[in-house]
Amino acid sequence: MPPTSVRRWAERAERAGLPARLAAAWCACAAPRALVFLFMSPSVDYRFFIDGETGSYWYPFYTALAGLLWSAAGGVLPIYVAFHLAIDACLGPVVYLLAARLKFAPTQRWISVFGVATLPYYVSMTARQPTVGVTVVGFALLLLLFALWAEKGFRFRSGVWFAIGGFFYMHLRPNVLVTMAALYALAAVRHLRPGPRGQQRPIRGTRAIIASALVLVALSTVMAAWNRGRTGHFSLLPPNNGYNLYVGNNPWLREYAARHDIPSFEQVVYDKGLPLEATPGDDPYERDASLARWTLRFAASHPRETVAGWLLKAWRYWDIRLEDADLNPALWNGSYTVPYVACVLLAGWGAWRLWARGSRWVVALVLVALFSYCLPYLVYFPSIRMRMTSEFLLVMLAACGLAPSGIEGSPRENH
Repeated sequence: MPPTSVRRWAERAERAGLPARLAAAWCACAAPRALVFLFMSPSVDYRFFIDGETGSYWYPFYTALAGLLWSAAGGVLPIYVAFHLAIDACLGPVVYLLAARLKFAPTQRWISVFGVATLPYYVSMTARQPTVGVTVVGFALLLLLFALWAEKGFRFRSGVWFAIGGFFYMHLRPNVLVTMAALYALAAVRHLRPGPRGQQRPIRGTRAIIASALVLVALSTVMAAWNRGRTGHFSLLPPNNGYNLYVGNNPWLREYAARHDIPSFEQVVYDKGLPLEATPGDDPYERDASLARWTLRFAASHPRETVAGWLLKAWRYWDIRLEDADLNPALWNGSYTVPYVACVLLAGWGAWRLWARGSRWVVALVLVALFSYCLPYLVYFPSIRMRMTSEFLLVMLAACGLAPSGIEGSPRENH
């Protein structure tokens, strides 16, 4: 449990206006991220518009955002980097608001903020991987939209905003479609279960959940139709589904899953290449579809190997070692592993405390988001940077383990 002085500071901070609290949360995240640039130069991803370096992990939303930021920066690299830093630092305010919506006590809110502000991997990735910072903030914002929707009783307008947020985010990380489906299911369970004394929930909430899902489908259909006019293919996402499937399902998966001297499982493509018979022609969509079919046939013809691969990828997703740990100094590896192990242990304790206090909705929401986000990576291929997208949720649970001073509201309100 944190010292009394920490609890008193958190309670005093809560008496400040909301803009001041959000500014403090932003500054808490911005300061260490600014400091890291004194010791680390921006990665090649930051120099994309200068050097034309590959942006292989740039999905359409980030591509558009990066172009907009580069234009706004006038082609000046330090300003461009500063824009990314400002976005990354928004994780603090968003996590604070999410904790408030989940009715965390003041101390738990601020421990969550300072946790995401100082987590070494989060801080260092601002200099190394600009896309990851945007991805983390976007996912936190999406969950905040869902929490607000639930808090308002699943009304139509809030559901539309959640659908729009999910639509944009899937063009940053397509695997969020699984999380969106899981959250819609969670919304249905929460809304449709009988209320106090067996009272039925208002039918408008059910309609709003259905309407929100339909808005997401409609936006996706329009986007796929627009892509058809642009590329000739009715496709929602870029042609890399087959490639990602192959990286995570190939004859050398077990060998590469045991290595910690590579940046990611994608190393197998650099070393072995792609099967020529699976990538005919020049059309990228047709080549990708052909590669997907080849990979699915391979997986189906090697069922035991495929299932074993899923287990290996699950371990690597939650791994306590970085992908390239064998190449890193011990201090660098320790700065990742020690906070992560401590966070996992405290998160388990925090989840138990929340559950015991009757805050089962909070636990359900966090666990559904955490595990639904990881599921696609067990089929495709995982890496630590992918898991870090949702790690702020572990930090929030860990804050409840450190400061089990209660959740605002009664257990019935939070059940």
